[in-house]
Amino acid sequence: MLKTTLKRNSSSRGIAIRHYVFGVLRKNGDTAVRLPSSYELAELFGTTRRVVRYELELLRKEKVVISKPRVGTFTNPQVVNISVTPVQKKMPMIGVIDNDGTRFCYGRAENRQMSHIGLALADRNCYLHPISFSTNKDESRVQELKRIGLDGVIWRLDSRLKMIPRVPELLAAEGIPSVVICSEEYPTLNQIHYITETAENKLIRHLENVSWDTRNAHAITLLHQKDRFTRNVLTKLKIPQEKVFSLGEGKNFSSTLSDFKKLLAEKGPPSLILCNVLYSEAVPYVLAEFGMEKIPFVSSFEMNGLEEFPGYAVITNAKKIAEKAADLLLKLIRGKCDSPVQIGVESILTYRGKAI
Repeated sequence: MLKTTLKRNSSSRGIAIRHYVFGVLRKNGDTAVRLPSSYELAELFGTTRRVVRYELELLRKEKVVISKPRVGTFTNPQVVNISVTPVQKKMPMIGVIDNDGTRFCYGRAENRQMSHIGLALADRNCYLHPISFSTNKDESRVQELKRIGLDGVIWRLDSRLKMIPRVPELLAAEGIPSVVICSEEYPTLNQIHYITETAENKLIRHLENVSWDTRNAHAITLLHQKDRFTRNVLTKLKIPQEKVFSLGEGKNFSSTLSDFKKLLAEKGPPSLILCNVLYSEAVPYVLAEFGMEKIPFVSSFEMNGLEEFPGYAVITNAKKIAEKAADLLLKLIRGKCDSPVQIGVESILTYRGKAI
């Protein structure tokens, strides 16, 4: 007879139940706590009793929980040494979320920011709980976070997401403080936002010799979305609107690069190119193809291969952002902030990989 072995359930509901049980253990230290019934857990997590029983059986085999006939299932802190030491008992559990909570692969900018968040929380004696949502419904996301037993949340959000500011506001209503890291400002949220004014002014000084009075002078923007930095630079340089050719919005990457090449062939060398991270790696190759390597070129926000980047780039100060976010969240957890707090962090301007 073949011996069968239970394997870890890879379903998001099973993982959520496991996180819930460990959250109960962490919150109650060396005290055993009776868990809800399988029926109650199934209702709580929106799944079947079969999934719940399967996950609880795995936890029993790992001795994380113990079952008492006719009484119920209890956490087993005698085996699982969680939140027992005096230091651990005081450590808050912080959920860390990137974007919509579904991303599993980070580029350079995301990796730097998320890594600095982890270091900032470690330096401040916090548990870190990476969050992956199993649902795309706002209210369900909030309930998932609530069930884990988090003390607070740091959330790196793309300003295009529809869940801003609703989900962080729902979290606050549930008593879970959160700090949002985002490029745009949301007055109702506790937030760390990027400031680019200093970088803009430095860039303007470097570009002040560019003349826009000549007949062929023009600027090109390649943007998958309008960003404040690009708008501000165009305004401060006082470039006539008819001399700005905007590409990228509403089109995919390949189509935009094709339009870019056609524009270069038709209009000749531009006086300035502004793009965001989506196009920053491809544009230098296109310029080399047309023999236009010396054209002033600016990328807003961070890209890969910064050291080899041939132009100007605006880089977020990931370390400072993470430290500010962690400090603000801990103040919120301790009840030392009443109203929404907005903190801006200046970005850095670089040229060919070096800060200027």
